[in-house]
Amino acid sequence: ETREITVTVTATDTAGNPTTSTFKITVQRDTDHDGTPDVTDTDDDGDGYPDTEEAARGTDPKDPTSKPTTSITPISNQTVVEGNPISSVTVTVDNPNTTVTVSNLPNGVTYNPATKTISGTPSITDWTPTEETREITVTVTATDTAGNPTTSTFKITVQRDTDHDGDPDITDTDDDGDGYTDADEAAHGTDPKDPTSKPTATPTPTPQPTITNPNQTVIDEQPITNIVITPGNPASVITVDTSKLPNGVTYNPTTHTISGTPDVTNWTPTEETRNFQIPVTVQNPDGTTVTRTIDITVQRDTDHDGDPDITDTDDDGDGYPDTEEAARGTDPKDPTSKPTTSITPISNQTVVEGNPISSVTVTVDNPNTTVTVSNLPNGVTYNPATKTISGTPSITDWTPTEETREITVTVTATDTAGNPTTSTFKITVQRDTDHDGDPDITDTDDDGDGYTDADEVAHGTDPKDSTSVPTTTPQTTITNPNQTVIDEQPITNIVITPGDPATVITVDTSKLPNGVTYNPATKTISGTPDVTNWTPTEETRTFEIPVTVQNPDGTTANKKIKITVQRDTDGDGTPDVTDTDDDGDGIPDTVEQAAGSDPKDANSRPAAVITPVAQPTINNPIQTVIDGNPITNIVITPGNPASVVTVDTPNLPNGVTYDPSTNTISGTPNITDWTPTEETRNFQVTVTVQNPDGTTVTRTIDVTVQRDTDGDGDPDITDLDDDNDGYTDVEEIANGTDPKDANSRPASAPQPSSPSTPSAGGSSSTVQRTAQTSDATNLFGYATSMTFFATLLLILAFIRKEQSAK
Repeated sequence: ETREITVTVTATDTAGNPTTSTFKITVQRDTDHDGTPDVTDTDDDGDGYPDTEEAARGTDPKDPTSKPTTSITPISNQTVVEGNPISSVTVTVDNPNTTVTVSNLPNGVTYNPATKTISGTPSITDWTPTEETREITVTVTATDTAGNPTTSTFKITVQRDTDHDGDPDITDTDDDGDGYTDADEAAHGTDPKDPTSKPTATPTPTPQPTITNPNQTVIDEQPITNIVITPGNPASVITVDTSKLPNGVTYNPTTHTISGTPDVTNWTPTEETRNFQIPVTVQNPDGTTVTRTIDITVQRDTDHDGDPDITDTDDDGDGYPDTEEAARGTDPKDPTSKPTTSITPISNQTVVEGNPISSVTVTVDNPNTTVTVSNLPNGVTYNPATKTISGTPSITDWTPTEETREITVTVTATDTAGNPTTSTFKITVQRDTDHDGDPDITDTDDDGDGYTDADEVAHGTDPKDSTSVPTTTPQTTITNPNQTVIDEQPITNIVITPGDPATVITVDTSKLPNGVTYNPATKTISGTPDVTNWTPTEETRTFEIPVTVQNPDGTTANKKIKITVQRDTDGDGTPDVTDTDDDGDGIPDTVEQAAGSDPKDANSRPAAVITPVAQPTINNPIQTVIDGNPITNIVITPGNPASVVTVDTPNLPNGVTYDPSTNTISGTPNITDWTPTEETRNFQVTVTVQNPDGTTVTRTIDVTVQRDTDGDGDPDITDLDDDNDGYTDVEEIANGTDPKDANSRPASAPQPSSPSTPSAGGSSSTVQRTAQTSDATNLFGYATSMTFFATLLLILAFIRKEQSAK
């Protein structure tokens, strides 16, 4: 998201001597060119989706054509007999941040956005004379936060039931229930769907049966309401197609009653309702036959909680909402199939006592979990707000010989249903008894008392207790063992005094600074350090000199002397570490570092100071305006008040002027020479600023004027009827007339169409990108840099020439 570019400027004088200077340009990426760099922009590609949402949903936050898509779970088609409710439909989408709308629902059926449920009883009031079914296509639209719609459709088929007897006209032999079969009425020219329209030669009406509760919806494994069939003639024979009854429901031919408890055992994986249509045939003694259909809808109830799956938000009762299970790939109808939370594995750590662990961030794949951490060592804590484990382990109960302790830490992520997932990692703490940074496991003198662990063990003393030392030989002492001295100034003598005259002292003289020596006769280290190989920026050097003490009793003690030498480049007695002018050339170190010269070399000094070229500022340099409307004033402010500003006024639009007294460009564009099809015109105006020091800076102002033929405030580039003659541009072009001339209209055309704005789903659209101020800023920055470099080279060449002349 950022790139740092190091630029080197080299000025070479006439003698060929170069002087160089560097500076850095850091370019911040701005994918959508909105002026906000990606490093702070929450929507890098400007597609309306936050970067975090794109990352979470697997699309590219830097590609505006890569956007999250919303999926709508398919909805099954339904067929319902007029007067009966549809099975409730729950709209399910995979993106909770969408707005769901439903269109083209039949009268009587509504959508509840709070529950995302479609329900109700269709009401058809405009049946055509012979129409018996009507298919209605319902559209479900899910619109995300960026305004992008996703659609899905399903069909509701309503079967007409003229006499409301529960038997739809499509199967009813007497649609209007007037006792005359449809065939009889058709044969006699009467309306089979109008009970007041009957044949004039009245035949004997066909006895009609009645059925109680013919259409009902029941939850699986709950009893239906008894369905009783009463024939119009007691002698009629009733036949029920029992093969179509739900499992658990039976028909009693003696009482003509259907009863029982549905028990559907073969639900398909996603099925939530099943409709059973049971034909009933009544054979009358006069030979006529009447058929009816009983409709039983069984609603699945996976968890048997009395709330059918179609409305239950947790079908299997496992504590996870169906939407969450669907999103995470588990079965919402199987209580043993549950989402699992994954914890990103955490690496084990080993740390020396007294040092902090590397901070650990706990990462889980389910943001709705609660994370807890147990068995952390003292000094180490977990911050639930940042999900970070950090701190310095503190072990206060080391056993006598223990040198490492391994601690197993448990991380637990508990989801909203209370189901835990655990992961462990180990923190190993290495004991460091003397806190010298060298853990006991590798330290040869754990307690730092000068006696090796091996000697202490051999003499029965505690190698982890600095007060427990072998008593046979007194301790060796060293005066001034740790000191800091300025280079080329003498150290304070270091005298080693053994506890026993027979003790052998060995000093590793190879580790002494140049100029410092050890006298074994007096056991004294003395001299004046003289470091000759300082690195370019080095200011201190520490010398650690091992001293070995071999006692007559066989014990060995290891000591260490530390001498820190401070560099003093100019030998003024103030070490470089505190000296503000290390090389004593009269130029502070900070100035030399800024100018690129060496603060530790008196012969390296900053070159001539280069004064930057004064830069002008221009507000509103890039703009788009509709013809006949005023531009936003453009004010030019030079970097130096004495600078002379020149504007290329011939390139300004007609009607726009420049006032040199205020350095302001203003006015109203009035373009009178538009070409026949031209809709925009761009004017690029050059601004020249002549500075008092002779330097010149140029800028370009960009004004785009949009044509508005009919002066309605809507520019032609977006206006569907440019000349406002009532005919759309498309119609005029198709008919060969001029869409920009109100007097040029189609000769023989249908009534003018009212212009309309294309919907989001239209086949074409025009997208304009308004120029951004950042575009001008980038252009000005580039021009400024180039002018600066050119001026820099000229000044340096002039200075070199003057020096050569002298």
